[in-house]
Amino acid sequence: FVSFAKVNSNGTYTIPYVPNGTFWPIAAKDVNNDGSIDVESGIDVVAFSDSVVVNGASLTNVDLTFISFSPLNFSEALSEHNNFVQELPNGKQLKTVQAYHVDTLGRATDWDFIYLYDNNTKGSRIHIAPFDNKIKPITDLGWIGGLSQKVTFSNLENAAASGVVMANVENAGGREFRLQKKADSLKFQSSMNLGDLSYDRYWNLNPVPGNFYWGVTYSFGVEGDNQWIDYDTKQFLCDLTTGAVINSGSAKVTEQNSIPNSYQLSQNYPNPFNPVTKIDYQLASGGTVSLKVFDLLGREIAVLVNEVKTAGSYSAQWNAMNIPSGMYFYRLQVTKNTNGAENFVQTKKMMLVK
Repeated sequence: FVSFAKVNSNGTYTIPYVPNGTFWPIAAKDVNNDGSIDVESGIDVVAFSDSVVVNGASLTNVDLTFISFSPLNFSEALSEHNNFVQELPNGKQLKTVQAYHVDTLGRATDWDFIYLYDNNTKGSRIHIAPFDNKIKPITDLGWIGGLSQKVTFSNLENAAASGVVMANVENAGGREFRLQKKADSLKFQSSMNLGDLSYDRYWNLNPVPGNFYWGVTYSFGVEGDNQWIDYDTKQFLCDLTTGAVINSGSAKVTEQNSIPNSYQLSQNYPNPFNPVTKIDYQLASGGTVSLKVFDLLGREIAVLVNEVKTAGSYSAQWNAMNIPSGMYFYRLQVTKNTNGAENFVQTKKMMLVK
């Protein structure tokens, strides 16, 4: 990369201070004027040119023609995936398919086909996108361990079209959820999963272990540092071959201002999660509050709360960005201020899946 220039309103441009050499001009246009170039959305466009040679003189008439890259539906992504899958080692096993930023026609900006091999000790994901196809190795051993619990998926061709699945989801309450009026700070996004979903975030919709499903999540949330935090979601479990909605459920983060009449530790949300989850708890009276995370061996992984609090409803957040995938436990312990007597202890489990 050597230099850039803004194109004039009439389509002309000048790129100054280019040294001698061979170059490949590229242009991009922010069609929706949102301040960023997002080619994979199918809205913003890019242009390429054959190579040009600069040798001590200015060049003219270097024309670039914009082209767009549309999101891909499942069938298109599967076809692209087939060009890469033979590069994986023998004995490879497909564990799940994931899609992100899915529109109502079942087209996504990113599709991941996730494989394990070498007796479930190594893994790779075939990443298919309108602008960027590649094989990415999986280095997180915890994630590999979680994936190994899934039944190996086969016969991808039997899966219902992603557009059919999304049409059924829209008619089963998705459209109503998606069109809700929300605070400007909240954004909407949707995702799809395909395969054995009994160990995924769809566990609460009662998928039968070993069976294969389409899963769709509609979510309002906020984007943080390389992460998405859900505030209001609706999930759909769909039949693999017909795309019909089998079950659905909602989850919403709410604030409670009244003083609770009991102690309570809620199930973290979302669960499974990656990499941020939220834990709500209630205190019927004040005391010293400890909220900690432990691994399966009982080792302390994180201290989320360790302070004196008054009666009320609270929330804590755990960012497991640098923690490997796997099962973890979180424990709430409340001790009364007056005599140090233990008032409440409760432990729950949660699943981190990266």
